[in-house]
Amino acid sequence: MQGLPRHGNATKAPDPRRHRQVTVLPAFEVLIFMKIHAEMGPVDTPRLNDTGIRQALIHKLENQAVSPRAIIEELWVHNGKAIADVVALESEAHCYEIKGCTDKVGRILVQGEFYNACFRRITLVTTDRGLPRSLEILPQFWGLMVARIEEDEVRIHEIRKARNNTNFSKHLALLTLWRSEMLDLLQDQSHRRKPREALAGLISSAKGKIELSSRICELLVARQRTPSSERKYRGHVGNVGIHGRLDHGRRSAIAA
Repeated sequence: MQGLPRHGNATKAPDPRRHRQVTVLPAFEVLIFMKIHAEMGPVDTPRLNDTGIRQALIHKLENQAVSPRAIIEELWVHNGKAIADVVALESEAHCYEIKGCTDKVGRILVQGEFYNACFRRITLVTTDRGLPRSLEILPQFWGLMVARIEEDEVRIHEIRKARNNTNFSKHLALLTLWRSEMLDLLQDQSHRRKPREALAGLISSAKGKIELSSRICELLVARQRTPSSERKYRGHVGNVGIHGRLDHGRRSAIAA
């Protein structure tokens, strides 16, 4: 019969889903979640999409006691393999990934690998609908926020703070930068004609994680403070392997 093993001693391959590690939520996080959930207003799905949550998140970040030096939306990272929804540039870059009511939180299992390599702090912003799945699959070092409608506004509640990510890769984080930005970090200018991958290797071998994360943040702040016309020029001339948004709204990749 079809589906039976050909040999009598053949065994069926184990189902990896049966061996999935289950995250146990600390008791204090359960209590916080239950308290917030009990105070929850009616869910308004159309407004709890990416756009509505993004606007509320940026408003929250800009009105903190210590606001970020700059905020970037849709930052291409990991050499163009992923897009960080919102990046707050503080002493280091803090990545915020948004999963609205209609988004699949499970995609974090794939996207998270890219963010883990490129940022030392990461936070997921989701809704009550996505919260149970988020608590199940998120690494413990990720921060977690929940968006909901309260008093006719989208408001963001913090469930837990982000902690330092030990999976941060200096080499891959550097590939967030344009080639011209990498040259600002290069100590030996005799290597300035090397490709971006080679430059990333040279720079990452010469700097520690915290120092490099801070320097990348400073360069991204400088990028945001540069006039848009100059940013477009620097991002498209001599900076291969980086993705960008053109004026007509479509994303294009520059050949590596």
